[in-house]
Amino acid sequence: MKTAQKIIITLCLILTGNTVLAHPPKDISTVYNPANKEITIFVEHYSADPQTHYIEIISVSDEKTILASQSFTNQTSNKGQTCKIILTGKKPGDSVSIYSKCNKFGKKRKTIVL
Repeated sequence: MKTAQKIIITLCLILTGNTVLAHPPKDISTVYNPANKEITIFVEHYSADPQTHYIEIISVSDEKTILASQSFTNQTSNKGQTCKIILTGKKPGDSVSIYSKCNKFGKKRKTIVL
C-alpha cells in the first residue's frame, strides 16, 4: 500500500473516531407524580466520559406544543441523565412525548401516558 493511501486512511479513521464511539440514547423511563404534577425522566445513555459525551436536551411535548425543555452541558452519571419537570395543565391519562438528544450523535423519542 502506498504511503499516501495509508495517510488518507489514517486521517479518515481519526476524523470519524468520535462519531463511531458516539451513540444515541438507549431508553427513556419516567415516573409521574400527579399530586405535584412532576415528571421524573431518566434517559439511559452510557458514557465513559459524561463531561464530553452526554445527553444535551430533554424535552416534553404534547401534540400541540413543547411543554418544557432542559439543556445540559454534561451528564450527571455515566449511566444517563435524570431531570424533573413540572407539567402544569396535564393530568393522569394525558399522553406526552419525551425527546432526548445526545450531544455527539443520535436522539430518542418516547410517548407515554401520565
